[in-house]
Amino acid sequence: ENVKNLKGVDGGKTFKTIIKMLEDLNIYNIYYDVLNTMNYGLPQNRERLYIVGIKKTVQQNRVFRFPPKPTKLKKTLKNLISRSKKHKKTPLKGRYLANKYGLIAKYKIDLEKIRKMDDIRIYNLQPNHERISFIKKGVSPCLTSNDSRFFYIMNQERYLLEDEAKKLQGIPTNKYDFSMMSRNKLFYVVGNSMSVNVLVEIYKQIFKIRSE
Repeated sequence: ENVKNLKGVDGGKTFKTIIKMLEDLNIYNIYYDVLNTMNYGLPQNRERLYIVGIKKTVQQNRVFRFPPKPTKLKKTLKNLISRSKKHKKTPLKGRYLANKYGLIAKYKIDLEKIRKMDDIRIYNLQPNHERISFIKKGVSPCLTSNDSRFFYIMNQERYLLEDEAKKLQGIPTNKYDFSMMSRNKLFYVVGNSMSVNVLVEIYKQIFKIRSE
């Protein structure tokens, strides 16, 4: 799994080399496709390139297909983001609100209007970006190793919680112990992970071959 832009590096030469090297092993049938996490049950706009290799001796003449892409989002941020008022608020300040040239003004964000909204809106406030990213209603921007710890829930005036980040990747919040990690390290690991829900759907397609 990798970022979808891998297909376009060096005009596609790098990706073609990777695929050729895998195929030249003459052991696996190679398949690849770009899948978006939000098409498979979780409200995160995460497009990733998946490469699957299936042993020829196992697959034989059976057909592998990537999972179909549903068009309707079954879960939105309302289903995953806590609405508790006990969470610590972190009001925006500094370069976001400094003056009429701050990022809030630049992107014409009506804070008062957003704070009154019922839906959940997550913005990427990565300090190294001279921009504020917002994807669409009910969907989170793509969690990455560098950016996700700066995800800000505008109408709750707080940053994304660790458990909320895990939920957006389909990682169970009570099954694995992350207590030894700092907040920054946890967001790095979660943002660099593969979405569990997408993996499940891919494995279902692989297991169909094994069961035929």
